[in-house]
Amino acid sequence: MRKMMLIVTLLIGFSLGGRNIALGGELIDKHNWEKVKDSLIAARLLEDIKKGIYTINIVPTRSLKGPKYFDELTRKNAGLAKLTPAGQLDNSLYKGGIPFPSIDPQDPQAGKKAMWNFNWRWQGDDYTGDYDRFCFDKSNRRVDAGVIVNIMRAVGRGKIPPTPSVSGDEDLEIFWMTMNTYPRDASGTVTLAKRYNDPDKYDSLWRFFPSVRRVRRLPSTERYAAMPPTVFILDDTMGYSGKITHFNHKLLGEKKILVAVVPPPPYKYTMKDGYQFPMNLDWQLRDSWVVEEVARPEIYPKYAYGKRIIYVDKEHWGINGIKIYDRKGEYWKEFPFTYTEFTTKEGEIVVSVYGNVGCSDLQTGYTTDSQSANMPMHDSGLSREDFGIDKLLEVSRMGRVRAK
Repeated sequence: MRKMMLIVTLLIGFSLGGRNIALGGELIDKHNWEKVKDSLIAARLLEDIKKGIYTINIVPTRSLKGPKYFDELTRKNAGLAKLTPAGQLDNSLYKGGIPFPSIDPQDPQAGKKAMWNFNWRWQGDDYTGDYDRFCFDKSNRRVDAGVIVNIMRAVGRGKIPPTPSVSGDEDLEIFWMTMNTYPRDASGTVTLAKRYNDPDKYDSLWRFFPSVRRVRRLPSTERYAAMPPTVFILDDTMGYSGKITHFNHKLLGEKKILVAVVPPPPYKYTMKDGYQFPMNLDWQLRDSWVVEEVARPEIYPKYAYGKRIIYVDKEHWGINGIKIYDRKGEYWKEFPFTYTEFTTKEGEIVVSVYGNVGCSDLQTGYTTDSQSANMPMHDSGLSREDFGIDKLLEVSRMGRVRAK
């Protein structure tokens, strides 16, 4: 049985109406919570601060970025990337790195460009992460789930051959595979997706069901189908995995928000009175673009969410938080994110994809926290052959695309 440990990831907005909090270790608690009330992203967290259950420690902001080779790709290819009128990034022009390192807020495609920067932020030419998902209902009863996520870039590759793209697959963006590890009734279920460069084309989705030992083609509506026992939909995997061109995006502005940066796993946190929030996280003030996202009705006429408000980090281009509204316009879910840093084989300290993603369903009281069970693997050398339909049974047995 896995060691019981819950890490609920938290994020709050940060605004003092012109007043600045002095960084360097200021504690925010029930006595001074009003300092952050006006731009709080995680409403549940504010209530816990007001009750004296939780505190946050603000520390100086430091640089969080990818490895040097990725920064060099960004500089080398700056100005090459272009968006089509449909908002699609032209694969024939994109050669790696951040496609739009400089964004003009007045650009009508600014919101779309921020999301493409998120899509192609550094996470390696391939990536494998092992995640535990802790799911609670409003009575605090717990159900655990686990998943292994494998991703490989088809284009914009910068380190692992073939570069800059996988020959013959230039019409694709990514290969993506998940394998459920537990609970028992879901264990061994493997989902494979291929994402196309065509702005209107749906992902190709297949799933292996171990109970019947069969592979089934999945409908496009699977992207927003519920994933019990979590509060996620498939597009919430890794915090956000939607197809950029299936949504309309509008840049709403800029915002400074606080984000927790945690040490690499295994996680060791101080808990207070058995409460589920970790008590010793340090928080940084991060500059973010604020993007509104709405599903294109001709693509998804009945998409699960009415809109997302997405906070994209201006430096490393990951997502710092998401607020979700239902189709009636009512506030529904909030996704707070954290990041972790690690040292590469070359000795560089870089930002990893977020090791923890927490989500609260404010309408039902259910919550799900997803945390990295181990340090994610970047640039491990996955190949095109690892993402074939014929691999689904093998992955179901082995637990990952390739044993390491």
